Amino acid sequence: MKKIFLCLFISLLIGLILCELITRPIFLKRFTTGKFDKAEPTVLILGDSQSLFYPDMLRKQMSPFNVINVSESGTTFDHYLAKMKRIISVFHPNVIVVAVNADNDVLDIRDFLYAPRLEALKLFLLERFSLCHILEESYVNYKYRKYRNFKMDLEGNTFKKPNPMLKEEASNSPDIVLENILISTPELEKCWILVGKFLWKMKRVADKHDTQLVVFVIPASVQVHRKYEMIFTQAGYNIPNEGLMQNKIQNRLKEIAIRYDIHFFDPLEQMQSLSDKYLFYTNDTHLNKEGRKVISELLAAYLKGIFESRHLTNSF
Repeated sequence: MKKIFLCLFISLLIGLILCELITRPIFLKRFTTGKFDKAEPTVLILGDSQSLFYPDMLRKQMSPFNVINVSESGTTFDHYLAKMKRIISVFHPNVIVVAVNADNDVLDIRDFLYAPRLEALKLFLLERFSLCHILEESYVNYKYRKYRNFKMDLEGNTFKKPNPMLKEEASNSPDIVLENILISTPELEKCWILVGKFLWKMKRVADKHDTQLVVFVIPASVQVHRKYEMIFTQAGYNIPNEGLMQNKIQNRLKEIAIRYDIHFFDPLEQMQSLSDKYLFYTNDTHLNKEGRKVISELLAAYLKGIFESRHLTNSF
């Protein structure tokens, strides 16, 4: 009996090793666009759907530096940590940017509150196996398959109708517009504790690899200007009279960044000064082409400052 279990264990181990050898190149290839020059410094971007496209502009502005974008839709801090652990030893980035989406990144981590053991197991697997990342992305695509046409509109830089996800959320809770920004609940406070833990773990990994960690907060559209509130009124939300131009999430993230000695960049004021421009879609919360251009320019200027302090600016 012992020999049978031993053979099964060895077979499973060999299968996992072979699976990783096959899927790892597929997993990594998705994140390299164009030439990767090992001789040049590298910036790694971790984010969700808000960070899918502006890194393409950032790559041109940071040239000849490498800009590796590993952002994926529907992800948040736990995925950022897992992906960071998987690829930091591959690309050896000088700077890792955690691009926090002020719309939903904090609240999206609440799955850890409801199913902590399941989420911990998923995180354990994501940290160790490339196949798990591929399966996770496939699941997210399947989960949001009914929004496929909307996603195509996002990639094509046009929107013909309001975001259907916002309409569904508004039908359930019309008085809660952006929970990250607007309200404070016991559930949200527990989410903030988790955010702090994940950023602390990410800081430890970054320090181990002599990498600078940056928390970069992409503001919600309604924080930038009240004209974007139409996105939510069209979807069926009730907007409070005082509006939603608050910076609670930025202040909380800044406190965490200071506590763990993490670089912090908040472009909210710079974006608010551009009130004459439309930086977001008028019927969705994502950055439009002009917004991506602005956000990439602001981030490039900030990152160049970090590289200057580390004496890596001769390439610019």
